[in-house]
Amino acid sequence: MMSCTVQKNTKAKKIKKINSKHLLDSVKSNMFSCTWLRLKGNSIIDYNGEINKIKFNVRLKQDSALWVNLSKSAVQIMTSLLTKDSIKVLKKIRGKEYFLGSFNELDSVFNIDINYNIIQDFILGNPFLLNEKDKYKTSVEDSSYVISSFRSKKMDRIQFSNRIKKHDFLYKCWINPNNFKCQKIEIIFVDKDVSIMATYKNWINIYNTLLPIERNIEYISYQDSIKMSLIYSHKIKVDEKQRMPFKIKDDYTPFIIESNE
Repeated sequence: MMSCTVQKNTKAKKIKKINSKHLLDSVKSNMFSCTWLRLKGNSIIDYNGEINKIKFNVRLKQDSALWVNLSKSAVQIMTSLLTKDSIKVLKKIRGKEYFLGSFNELDSVFNIDINYNIIQDFILGNPFLLNEKDKYKTSVEDSSYVISSFRSKKMDRIQFSNRIKKHDFLYKCWINPNNFKCQKIEIIFVDKDVSIMATYKNWINIYNTLLPIERNIEYISYQDSIKMSLIYSHKIKVDEKQRMPFKIKDDYTPFIIESNE
């Protein structure tokens, strides 16, 4: 079992400017990391205005596998098992069906490239799609460090111009200056008319590492709007080996993910 304390949010009186390498190194060294993780909680999912409250159970072997079970009113909805090169899903309501595929199928649904690392980073409260090999601009904004693909004014010009072939991916990440943890991420895929925003808050200390127990993510495209809020229970297990049961029974039939294209 874990030992945890609530981390109160504190405001920096004055933020010292630091260079991009120093900031990225500090963010990387303060990312949440473990071998095994087990957590439960509640979520609210808003899909184009239709709201559902779902309970979730997550088991993670970092950089290897992610097991997720969803339920509502004690009724099992879905079990999924994700690895870096595969997606397995059991749909347990409104007809028992299964899916065996890869992240390529999700790309066609959401019109962006989704991979295992993005989902894992979101579960762990780390900044996703932050590539330390890329070049970033750093600044101070709203009492936070900001890591961005371009300076703010240039990002605005690119977003509202027709010059999207060279700049189809705009990235902005807000970093807490006290602990170098990610607070918010904004990503705009200009050429695909898709945006993603994620926020992390209410941090707890687990073995001297901070983990946000509350997070929100919003996906907006020209077709769909998906908002999801997750709140973790404080009953979190770290570095205890977990089972990830997944079995397709004979009464399940295959289903195909439909593309939005």
